[in-house]
Amino acid sequence: MVELVDVPITSAVRMASLNPARVLGKEHRKGILATGKDADIVVLDKNFNVHMTIYEGEIKYKKD
Repeated sequence: MVELVDVPITSAVRMASLNPARVLGKEHRKGILATGKDADIVVLDKNFNVHMTIYEGEIKYKKD
């Protein structure tokens, strides 16, 4: 979306994190990185390839 329709990266991140959390009623635990939240993170490179996923603060996947 960032490349196809020129959406700023900050907006794209919000669209993929906080907004869905709100729709699902999970914003009290999901959608942002903050104390008391679940700490679910996807680490991407500049080409948006997944390099690591972290779920509830634990690394679940790490690219070799």
